[in-house]
Amino acid sequence: MPELTEVAARPNLNESLLRDSYAALGRGDMDTIRRIFAPDCVLHIPGNNPLSGEKHGIDEAVGYFGELMTRSEGTFVIDLHQVMTNDDYVVAFHHETGRKGGLVLDNQLSVVSRIQNGRPQEIWVFYFDQPQADAFWA
Repeated sequence: MPELTEVAARPNLNESLLRDSYAALGRGDMDTIRRIFAPDCVLHIPGNNPLSGEKHGIDEAVGYFGELMTRSEGTFVIDLHQVMTNDDYVVAFHHETGRKGGLVLDNQLSVVSRIQNGRPQEIWVFYFDQPQADAFWA
């Protein structure tokens, strides 16, 4: 029987790209987001609230990310839990929290990103509890 050897686990480029994106969002570093995301990216934001709908282009994407902080009165936090990747897609699972007035955001999400030319090109967001997200972002 052949001997097993240790293999060093290392993230692929798409995983590193996604982790860098999350780190930049956590810092509020929109200049890095502009460098990472494709200029003509599309974000698909679900639900029935003022933030729902498609965001076309990096300016609308950055505007959306800014609204998360504004509408949460500066309390919005993302905690990245898991990342799965292949050559074309990255799937992330994260936890979002925030507070505003008497409302609390405490929700799990999955985010699917299609990578093209080394940049997030199209992003789909899925809240585990969409009614809770709609109530908070209203």
